[in-house]
Amino acid sequence: MTSGVSAQYGACQTRIDFGSRTAEPRNEVKGLVARTTFYMFDRYNLSMSRQQQQLLMAWSRRFAR
Repeated sequence: MTSGVSAQYGACQTRIDFGSRTAEPRNEVKGLVARTTFYMFDRYNLSMSRQQQQLLMAWSRRFAR
């Protein structure tokens, strides 16, 4: 999650904090991003921090279609 960063690209609501190297997609795609990220981490046996897991799980639940 980016904090204190406003959208930089006109009507696009994706926010990027270049200083902390974080990005936050717009609400409409957060669930899809979360589930896709979990798939990639599982498929390629990557590791993920507990904090990142919790954030993506929250996005997946809150923004389910």
